Amino acid sequence: MGEGDLLSRKPILGTLLAALAAAAVYSAPNAAAWTPEDARLAACDFATEISSYDSATLDDYFQRVLARSTGEFATSFAASIPSLRKSIQQVQARSWLETAECASAGGDLLRQRVLIYLVAIRTNAVEPEPYRQVIPVTATMENVWGRWLVSEVDSPAL
Repeated sequence: MGEGDLLSRKPILGTLLAALAAAAVYSAPNAAAWTPEDARLAACDFATEISSYDSATLDDYFQRVLARSTGEFATSFAASIPSLRKSIQQVQARSWLETAECASAGGDLLRQRVLIYLVAIRTNAVEPEPYRQVIPVTATMENVWGRWLVSEVDSPAL
């Protein structure tokens, strides 16, 4: 290998290093989405979606919940859709979120536990007068390619 070969490789090496630097900068926003605060916010968003449904628009509801879930929870929720649809439509149920308080309970860059205290307003054909339901939830959030998704839900009220 002569001196001319080495000099001709410097531009290639420089281009390669520049490409690696650009890739690091480009992926940095995804790394920022791995914070516990982002997991907490995603859990609160999930609380809003799982608590907000109307028997007349269930397909949209099921899509919103599944879009925010993964793993065990997504599998079990998807399997329960036919029975959920039947029971919600049968009583013409409606629900919306009044408030949700979410707090990080620990974890790492790929998995976080979030405590959720939500208050949903519910109504149905049997109880047409809206009533409050307080639901404590522990959600396990998993970072899937930069998005925090719910993989497990634990609640005595669900």
